[in-house]
Amino acid sequence: MQDTQYIEEDKIDLKDLLKIILDKKKFIGVFTFIITILSMIYVFFKTPIYEVKSVIKIGYIGDNLVEKSVLLKKKLDIVFQIGRPTNKITEGNAIVSNISTVKNIDNLIEVSTQAYSNEKAKNKNEEVLSFIKNEYQLKFDEYNFNTELKIKNLKLALKNVKEQERINVLNEIKKIKTQELVRIDASINVLKKQKIPNIDKKIKFLNEVELELINNKLSFNNKKLKEYEENIKKIVSKNTKTDTQSLISAMHMLSNQNLVLNLQNIIEDLNKQKAKVLNFDIRSLEDEKLKLLNMDLKELYRKKENIINDKLRKLILKKDVLLKEKENRIIDEIKVEQNKLTKNYVNNSEIIGEIIIDDYPIKPKKKIIIILTFIISLIFSIFIVLLLNFVNNLKFNKDDK
Repeated sequence: MQDTQYIEEDKIDLKDLLKIILDKKKFIGVFTFIITILSMIYVFFKTPIYEVKSVIKIGYIGDNLVEKSVLLKKKLDIVFQIGRPTNKITEGNAIVSNISTVKNIDNLIEVSTQAYSNEKAKNKNEEVLSFIKNEYQLKFDEYNFNTELKIKNLKLALKNVKEQERINVLNEIKKIKTQELVRIDASINVLKKQKIPNIDKKIKFLNEVELELINNKLSFNNKKLKEYEENIKKIVSKNTKTDTQSLISAMHMLSNQNLVLNLQNIIEDLNKQKAKVLNFDIRSLEDEKLKLLNMDLKELYRKKENIINDKLRKLILKKDVLLKEKENRIIDEIKVEQNKLTKNYVNNSEIIGEIIIDDYPIKPKKKIIIILTFIISLIFSIFIVLLLNFVNNLKFNKDDK
């Protein structure tokens, strides 16, 4: 019974409330209408705020960013006074409303700017990009200057290899071929065509003339010696009858003996001369010839062979291979350094894609404000009606008592 009574009382209360609201529906409608109209006037006369967004790729040199995104955000927050009370939009001033890093991406930041027009907000966004570029431009200028200087030096080195080192090598090769080898060949020719033939001529002269002359003299003197010895024998065997004959024989004997002695001395001198020619003059010439053949001539051939196989071969190798490799290496280094000046390797900060511009303002949200105002004013007007009814009931109950 009590539960049924409570339900009936609730129904009565709800009916009373609905009756009160319906009785005051004009007030509620007018109040809600007026507040809604005021909000509409506010919304339509409130200066709209537009927001422009962009994603900026932080500049880089090789694999290194000019600044990490977290540090760059902090710097920009200070420079553009983000979050400070003074950072307000005015008719002539746009603001940087927010700068945020992109999660898990170190080289990107998102920049949001606000103004009373998209154009001003866009200009402010571009101002942030210009600030970042100018802030680190010195790094890029210094890097570009050093890289271009290195390329210039490499080109000079390449030119030096092509025009100087190669010419020096060619001159050395030419010098070896036209001077050193020619000089050695000339020395070889002198030995083969002059000195050795001259020695052969001297040996031939000694053998065919000098020794022949000595031998002829020896033969002649030996023949004479035998004649004189025969004469002495005849004088000795001859019987002398008178003193005069004996004296004459003795004189002939003495004369022949003197002649024999002289011839013996002459023959001894000739034998000495012959021995000297055979054992000294000819042998000395043969030793000199042997020396020229086995030492001087071989040394010249060895020296010539060393120049051709060592010095000349190294120069040709340097000209055809080493200098070419050096040129190619320098050319490769130039290409590497030139590649370091391309956008793929070095680039200042830039906007990725396009700046995001919304044709509709972010503030005020007209529809949302009007709808919320309508709902809130309706609820508030009902609350006022119920509150006034409650106050009136309290006064009525006091008067009845």
